[in-house]
Amino acid sequence: MNMSAYKHRNMGVISLPTDIEYRNWSKDFTKWKIENDSQLAQYLVYDLGEAAAWDNLVALKNEAKKLSQLEQVILFEHLLEKKTITQLVEECGVPRITLKRLKKQLLQKLRNVMEK
Repeated sequence: MNMSAYKHRNMGVISLPTDIEYRNWSKDFTKWKIENDSQLAQYLVYDLGEAAAWDNLVALKNEAKKLSQLEQVILFEHLLEKKTITQLVEECGVPRITLKRLKKQLLQKLRNVMEK
């Protein structure tokens, strides 16, 4: 793959691949390419808040029942409803560092469940 001049000029800012095969895609081809092209994997970012469609929530239903009350607050209020950690600190009376640690552990748990 050719490295773009844009990447070199902008000190670490990486643009998408510029080869001809990556220029014009249909919606179906784009979906297929994203799922199957390892070259694009480095550019993909998954956001649980946006990806939490109903089918994903159903898959996580049993896991959500096993979560502690604080983990449920982080999942539903922070990740899905976009409340800030600061707001949750005030509402729950739990230190920020504890919430951040729980969030990191929760995201790892959810990734493991989604990969199964």
